[in-house]
Amino acid sequence: MGKGHIIWYGNKLGDLDKQLVNNRQVWYNRYVGGGFLSYKRTFQQLMQHGQRVFPKDYSGFVPETFFFPEDYDRFQQILNGKSNKTYIAKPSKGFGGHGIILI
Repeated sequence: MGKGHIIWYGNKLGDLDKQLVNNRQVWYNRYVGGGFLSYKRTFQQLMQHGQRVFPKDYSGFVPETFFFPEDYDRFQQILNGKSNKTYIAKPSKGFGGHGIILI
């Protein structure tokens, strides 16, 4: 079997993607309804649920996460406690690295 590409896509295929699939240049797999996993908040909430249900399997795997504005006070307490950690802030509507800042 030769080299190839795999597309795992949760959303509707664009015209170029359809052309690649039809020409058999790529393998394509789609989970119906899987597009919601691309939302940062939803994905992290699922990961936190997994952490509560299977703590051994998820220990050290799921990073500490804060949702704003709900977790603003808790996050401020950590920052005011002279935390030496670096936090990655990702806007909910951002994609492709746009809008990411380090705190």
